[in-house]
Amino acid sequence: MQDVVATFYNKDGTPSLKLVTPKMIHYPENNMMHIVTPRVTVFRNSPQPWYIDSDYANAKNGIDEILFWSNVHIHHPSDIENPATSLHTASLTIFPTQKIASTNDPVTFIQPDTTVHAIGMQANFDLGTIKLLSQAKGEYAPKS
Repeated sequence: MQDVVATFYNKDGTPSLKLVTPKMIHYPENNMMHIVTPRVTVFRNSPQPWYIDSDYANAKNGIDEILFWSNVHIHHPSDIENPATSLHTASLTIFPTQKIASTNDPVTFIQPDTTVHAIGMQANFDLGTIKLLSQAKGEYAPKS
């Protein structure tokens, strides 16, 4: 398929995930999709969703599990409770139904005035929590 815009909904009819891609190939024998330059929006119980983009992704069993790789960028705009947050990593696996994500690769976590480099990350999109797994080293440089 080309120029795909697909929105997936929860049982209550609210959007849970939106996928935009210029090209997607479906392999019916294992129900897998290969996605080129995916742009994914993960909606949550907050005014601001999470955005994920990368060069490539593979989705298993519809969208039960999505593996992003190559230039993975995750972004959450600021909201009432949290500052704008961006993460960069080489690969990321998300489970859209559970609204969780993880990677074992190096990750860079960026918020205003703060940059943290770590190995591995776990995120819960609904709760807005990010857990850096190991070797976290950060710098706080307030703009004065």
